[in-house]
Amino acid sequence: MDVSTAAGKPAPAGARALRGTLLGLLIALVVQAVLGAGVNLYVTTPQSARGAGILAAFGKAISDGGPALALHAVLAALVTLGSIAAVVRRRPAIMACSAGFGCLLGAFAAGAAFVGDTTSGSSMAMAVLTGAAMIAYLLAYSSVAVARD
Repeated sequence: MDVSTAAGKPAPAGARALRGTLLGLLIALVVQAVLGAGVNLYVTTPQSARGAGILAAFGKAISDGGPALALHAVLAALVTLGSIAAVVRRRPAIMACSAGFGCLLGAFAAGAAFVGDTTSGSSMAMAVLTGAAMIAYLLAYSSVAVARD
């Protein structure tokens, strides 16, 4: 895929790499959102996670939550960690990437809270923050198309 700037010149390698990272994050977030919807509808969170803190609930989701919840939790961690690469890569998109990273941290925390408390508010926060992260990364993706190294 050829990535071009607004002037019609090829985009620098750094911009192409960042666009690839952002596109990967966006695809992973869509997969994560669909998987999360399935988990929310069809999977019961483990009783062992009730009242647990964020990291303990995350661990219980992986160890006691069954394959779908474990996959959802692991993918959440990977996407959140992968989003760091987008923040540190390039200056023009750093605000949108930072906002996306913050939203993903919040979604991760809300997801772990949901495993521990199963409240609708935690589930809603996770979904809204994931959607906000998607918007932030889409804005970053579009801004890199016209940015120059």
